[in-house]
Amino acid sequence: MNIEAAQRMLSLVRVTNELMSRLQTKQAREQEVQAQLQQRIPQVVEALADNERILPQEKEAAAKALTDPLEALRLLENLAKHRTEKEASLGEPYGGATTGKSRPLGGAVLDWDETEAGRRFRETFLGV
Repeated sequence: MNIEAAQRMLSLVRVTNELMSRLQTKQAREQEVQAQLQQRIPQVVEALADNERILPQEKEAAAKALTDPLEALRLLENLAKHRTEKEASLGEPYGGATTGKSRPLGGAVLDWDETEAGRRFRETFLGV
């Protein structure tokens, strides 16, 4: 019985050593991830503000949200739904909203094209 108890104890010590080794590896990885987060979060927040995805006064809240994975996903979801003013202006009628002109379907070249590109096209290719 003494030998069996000693073998059992040795087995438990080996299991404990393996568990401790795995725990240390996991903790080291978590510390590395936290260090990278602390370095990257300010860069991400600045990029969000610079590209008009968040307002300047929202920087602190965005940085806090990025530290929590669920909040980061919520923020990402909201950003995916958000369009900047520049993006929202894409697809406006030709001539802007004030003139009301729109391009006809089919992309036909019109003689009333008043843009600089239209003027250059007429001069270069049509000789007008």
